[in-house]
Amino acid sequence: MLARNCDTIHQYHGPGRRHARTDDELLVLRRVFDGIRYKVARDAPWSHIPHRYGTWPNLYHRYVNDRNRGDFARMLSTLRGRPEAERVVRWLEEVT
Repeated sequence: MLARNCDTIHQYHGPGRRHARTDDELLVLRRVFDGIRYKVARDAPWSHIPHRYGTWPNLYHRYVNDRNRGDFARMLSTLRGRPEAERVVRWLEEVT
């Protein structure tokens, strides 16, 4: 389901970009987003997030920056009301 909303997720990273993201860049963004979801879903300390999502300091800083920029709030307002995004909306309500 989340893959179907990938455009909604990655459009909020890097405002003012002059080129489309490469597949590798999108994979990195997805990995970071999944790491943040892992942390919130399990209420785990940042240092306990599996390394496959990236280093915990990087995940933490990406989360704080994205939250402070309002990225999660914008995703929430974009996805709210879409039946296929119900689980992601509930998660975004937790992190915003």
